[in-house]
Amino acid sequence: APFLVTSILSANDSSIDGEMNVCPNRTNGVLSIDLNLYNAQRISYEIIDVTGRVVDGRDMGMLSAGNSRINTDLSAYEAGIYLVSITSGNSRTVTRVILTK
Repeated sequence: APFLVTSILSANDSSIDGEMNVCPNRTNGVLSIDLNLYNAQRISYEIIDVTGRVVDGRDMGMLSAGNSRINTDLSAYEAGIYLVSITSGNSRTVTRVILTK
């Protein structure tokens, strides 16, 4: 179902119980989502294009406290701006990433 993005957080802002960094944030393919979780959490992610279509995503299941890295390859998609949405429980953190070719 489509949703309305009312604000976009910087990589340092987060509503998950921990820290998140998306890099590189001008990517031409592989995107890494680095998480430093303060507690074990069920994590899922979605990559959303400017039309609101989810182009990639996965339920990562329960991740342990500490550092985790999620890698996804965006090279099959068109250049442009995408949103990375990380969900943990009822919390969602959204940040913007630029895909170049």
